[in-house]
Parts: sequence; C-alpha cells; structure tokens
Amino acid sequence: MDRLKASLTAKTAAVILVIVSLLALVISACGMLAIDQAGGYRMRKEDLLHKAYESICDQYAVAAMAVYLDEDLKELYQQQLTQSNFRYGIVKAKSRSKADFRDPDSYVDGNIEQLPDNQELYYEEFDFGKEVSFRVDNDDLWNTYIDYSMPYEEQEYVVNGWYYDPDSDAFYVRAENKLFPISEGTMISADDEEYTLDSVSRFIEEVQTENGTAWQWVNCLAVLIMEDLYVDINDIRILDGTLDRLEDYGKVQQESPDYFFDGGRFLTRQELPTEHYIVVSYVNLPLAGTQTWMDGDPFVKATLLMDLIYQIRYIGIVALMVSLVIFAASFAFLMAAAGHRKGQDDVQPHFLDFVPLDLHFAGVVLVETAVFFLTITWIEATIGWRRNDLSGMVSAFVI
Repeated sequence: MDRLKASLTAKTAAVILVIVSLLALVISACGMLAIDQAGGYRMRKEDLLHKAYESICDQYAVAAMAVYLDEDLKELYQQQLTQSNFRYGIVKAKSRSKADFRDPDSYVDGNIEQLPDNQELYYEEFDFGKEVSFRVDNDDLWNTYIDYSMPYEEQEYVVNGWYYDPDSDAFYVRAENKLFPISEGTMISADDEEYTLDSVSRFIEEVQTENGTAWQWVNCLAVLIMEDLYVDINDIRILDGTLDRLEDYGKVQQESPDYFFDGGRFLTRQELPTEHYIVVSYVNLPLAGTQTWMDGDPFVKATLLMDLIYQIRYIGIVALMVSLVIFAASFAFLMAAAGHRKGQDDVQPHFLDFVPLDLHFAGVVLVETAVFFLTITWIEATIGWRRNDLSGMVSAFVI
C-alpha cells in the first residue's frame, strides 16, 4: 500500500478518476433532475407523450392561424404545415359549444376532411381583430408567435374640465364635449388623510346663495386620479342638477380614462370587435416523414426524446451511485497518498503546496471552465443541435 501511495501513476489515475467521476456525478444528477421535472419518474410514457403532443399542437395552432390570416406566410409555409404530422381544422364560432366539429363545412381552413373517432383531440381558441400580425423565428413554422394583436382602439383627449355630479355620485373629466367617468381615485383631506371616492359626502356641504341651494367643498385638498394625476379640489366643479346640469357639458361616455399624461391629456381604450377562432387538431399516427432528430418534425423529435428518456431514466441512477463510489474512493486515496514520494518515508511537500490557495483556486476554476466550454462547443459542432429544437422539446415536456 505504501508503494501505491508513492506511485505517480497511481496518483495520476486517481486524479483522472476524481475528475471523470465528479463530471459523471454532476451529469447524472442533472439528468435525473431533468427527467423528474419532465415527469419521467412519475408518469407513464403514454401520458407524458400525450402531454408533449398537446404542447406541440398548441404551438402549431398559432402557426395554423398565421397561415390562415396572413397571405404572405401562407405562401411561404403552407407546404411545411401540410407536410407535418399536425392535422387541424379552423372553425369560426362564438364558443366551442356552438361549433360542430364533425361537419366538414364548418371549417374555414385546415388539412382534414373528417375528424377520426380513435384519436385524441386538442383544442386551442383565439380572439383576433383586424389588426394582428405574426412572426416566424428561424424560418421554422413551429416557432410562430403572435407578434401584434390590438383588440382595442386608443384615443387621446385634452382635459377641458373636472366635474362632480351629486345625482350620480360620480366624478367626470370633460373633453371634446364628452364626459368620461372617473372609476379610480383617492380624495385627500385637509389633514392629509386619504379616502375613497365614495366618501364625497364628508367633503361637501349645502349652502344658500342668491340663486338658491348650492354645494361647496370643505376640508378637502385634492383628488388623486388613478395614482397618477393630482387635481386641486377647487378645479372640480360641483353640479347642482338644476341650473348647472351634467348634460349641459357633454354626453356621458361608457368608457373611463385608462391613463393620464402630464400636461392635461388622457388616453381611453375602446374594445374592437373580434372574431373567435377554434383550432381543433390531432396527431397523425403512426408518424409520417423522416424519423430522425435532425430532419423530423416536432412530433417525431418528441417521440425520440421520450424513448431516450425512458431508456436512460434508471441508467442515470446507477451512474450516479457508481460515480459517487468511485469519486469517494479516489478522493480518499489522494488524501492518504498526499506528500508521499518514492524512496522517502516522510511526507514531503509538493510545489503546489507553496502556491497561495486563492491563486490555486482561481487557476482550477479557469481550467475547468475552459474544459466545460470546449466540451459544449465540441458537442454542438459534432451533433449539430439547433438550440431552438432542444429548448423547444424540453419546454414541451416541462411545461
């Protein structure tokens, strides 16, 4: 044993085993964690594959809507969508309960003529107005996203006055002969206390004037509108409902201001009419097309990844235990053999023992980082992974 402790070959082999076993330990632990997050240890393969197919169909549904609504995208990607294992039909209806998916005439677009009876169906619903656009990343239809959808129309106004109507117990802002109700705000008292807008009764009092009964503000400093705009209470006119009526200042609107700008301007948003679309889909089984990771569609890749997960899920546990034992044994040997030299009985220091610990640590971290980076670069260059493919497939299972 003493000869083995003094052997440079044995120490070199132990260092290599420590590095390799530690790397295997980390990889197997990360792999087990990823598999567990995906459900590989808790779900049946069929259930997990169904979950992946559902996620892929949801993403493809966006692509189907893009091809249907955008003529340019239809010209570019219609064939790619047709050649995939994604089978779909688009129905325009107010709700799923009002759509007849068994009627071929109800589809406004799609690549199916009749829904199968023995396939799992997936549904995705959308509300689109006239202003909608899509983007396709990396020229891959599966990476289609809704880039812009405006379900409302914005209108900007300039403030012409502030009013409070006791009859309707509401505050209004006037612009272009229109009165917009204020739905959010805070009343600030003379004692700098805050009250909700429905506390107006404590801040107004009835007074007698030459023209009759009127109202005036008391013990109130201002109204804070939507936490953005400070309005002095003296700038808010109280209407008496007789000589000074709400309808004299404009027509009351249904919508309230959504945002106030500096300089006495505000913004309103009015919902625009939209069309409700329902995409019903299923997976073409058995899967058609190229059955490889590089050239297969997302369903093929999901199936291949699922097969791999269920083939290695228990291998990871064995690799973890074996690498842990090897790491512990190799590390213990290095600790016992430290300082032993051939032909010398006493423990002798090594040149590394004279290197300051902080410099030694920095050097080890730099070397390990460089090795890890070069390894990842070599894997990407050799296997040819596309990051969107890998990240997309993992997301399909984790989500």
